[in-house]
Amino acid sequence: MRPRGMVEFWDMGFHFPSARTWALCAGAALFTACGGGTHGQVAVGDKNVSVNVSWAEKKSLEKLELQTHKNLPEEQQCVSSRSPFADDVAEIIRAVNPYMETRTDITPPVRAVELRDHPPRAEDRIAVYLCTGMKPRAYTLYRSIYLSGDFIGGLKNSSAAWGGESAYRSALAFVLFHEMGHAALNHSALKLRSADQFDLPQEMEADQFAYDAMAASRISVTGIGLARAANN
Repeated sequence: MRPRGMVEFWDMGFHFPSARTWALCAGAALFTACGGGTHGQVAVGDKNVSVNVSWAEKKSLEKLELQTHKNLPEEQQCVSSRSPFADDVAEIIRAVNPYMETRTDITPPVRAVELRDHPPRAEDRIAVYLCTGMKPRAYTLYRSIYLSGDFIGGLKNSSAAWGGESAYRSALAFVLFHEMGHAALNHSALKLRSADQFDLPQEMEADQFAYDAMAASRISVTGIGLARAANN
């Protein structure tokens, strides 16, 4: 049984704006011209700024993180160390953590990302869980990220047509860093305030976070096309 309020968060998964929407936004002066929302919107070229979170919102989100994990469906197992992709994800996390230490602009602070088998996470960490029995997807709830083994497997199986192992690593990093963007920038707080899905500005912010993290981690961007294709 899912805790009350969890259904809204359950659908906050990894997705990209459509190509047509990107084209429309490319000529806009502001991201606010696209999506029509009121939260987390930034001008083109601005640095990502995390959504301000009150103490009460922070406590509510942390409680929801624990409730969500406790009430995962029986068929969904999120013990990361048992995943065949644990080493792949751990390698990417090791590459990005030095960058996370430099992001002193994030509040509440995030000092590192960690692959976990179960909660609780440390207060200044983003937790990543690798799951079986979960439909192919990636989603974030506050500072917890869930990646489906089937989704990662799909990236790996499709990578040959996109450049092989390097494209797979790049695509997996982009998906993970995109979700880290939602986590670090506190986009889940917007879901406490509104039942609407993320607007295009939040997705663009998460994408920009991913691009910055990939550059800082010296990870190729050659697999972004693979990540986009897997999302369709």
